[in-house]
This record gives sequence, C-alpha cells and structure tokens, in this order.
Amino acid sequence: MKIENLVNDLEPVGREEQVCQFIMTHPNEVYGYYDPDLKKAFPNINQESLGWYLYDLAKKNKISKFKIHRKVYFGSPEAISNLKRLLSKKEGMVDLSEAF
Repeated sequence: MKIENLVNDLEPVGREEQVCQFIMTHPNEVYGYYDPDLKKAFPNINQESLGWYLYDLAKKNKISKFKIHRKVYFGSPEAISNLKRLLSKKEGMVDLSEAF
C-alpha cells in the first residue's frame, strides 16, 4: 500500500478514542459490556470490539470501571464515583473493597 493511500484512509479520530469521548461526555451514565445504549451509539462497531475498547480504555486509565457482584461497569471517573457513593448508601449492596 502506498503511504499516501494509508494516510488518506486513516480516520481523524480512532474508534477507541470516539468511545472514550462518548463515555466522558456522559458523566451520569455507566455502561456494561453488552450495553444496548452504547451499541446504539456505535452501530458500526461490533460488540466484541466495543468490549475490547472498554477494557483497554480502563487499562489505560482513560475511563474507570467498577465491579458489582459479577458484572463490570465502565464510565467516566465522575460516573463511577457517583455509582460508588450511591451504592455505599445502600447497606449490603456492594463491598467497596472489591473496587478496582
């Protein structure tokens, strides 16, 4: 492939960055791995890729994640902080020592 073609074919912002921007602009929402709202926002990205982007963004500390029982939720740091705060008000709902 010619370099010019490669450069011209690149998207200005990668899909992972688009997912990150979307999550950061929704500070009152958290998303699960198979979240229908997230899938609606990105219909051209398959579910496996979306899941990979979520885990990778959290690993890079660009977004936050929080585990409740067996389910992991992703969101902006503000959203996850609000989730933890609200859950801590409900006794027995979650062990915050399991947070990651």
